[in-house]
Amino acid sequence: SERRDFIEYTFLQSDWSYRDSFTGHTKSSGQEIVRFRGKIVWSNLYCGGMTAGNEALANQTFSFLKQALSQDESGFESLRGPHAFGDGEWQYSYTQKGLIDNFSGYEEIRYQDKVVFFHRAIGGTVS
Repeated sequence: SERRDFIEYTFLQSDWSYRDSFTGHTKSSGQEIVRFRGKIVWSNLYCGGMTAGNEALANQTFSFLKQALSQDESGFESLRGPHAFGDGEWQYSYTQKGLIDNFSGYEEIRYQDKVVFFHRAIGGTVS
């Protein structure tokens, strides 16, 4: 691990590498880094988590988040998830300003029409 008390996920493919490094559970903060031939070329910072009083829904929320992020929404320029996705009483939404080189995003999960989770993100290319 590059950073103490952080959980890290990495992916390597040819000259490219990706690292997601975050801390926290029901509330978290993290950074994604993409390197090309060892040089950082893209970064994303994110922060958020479960809303106050909804921490008991964390496991169900994170399972639904994984389901939402596995969706493929054709035609939507997204660096996170689909514009909208729902399953029963669960709703996921993601809005984004900008493209991969300079963007900000906001994702939200609602359960029974109440916001139970959110993340804010900001990132772009690095040179």
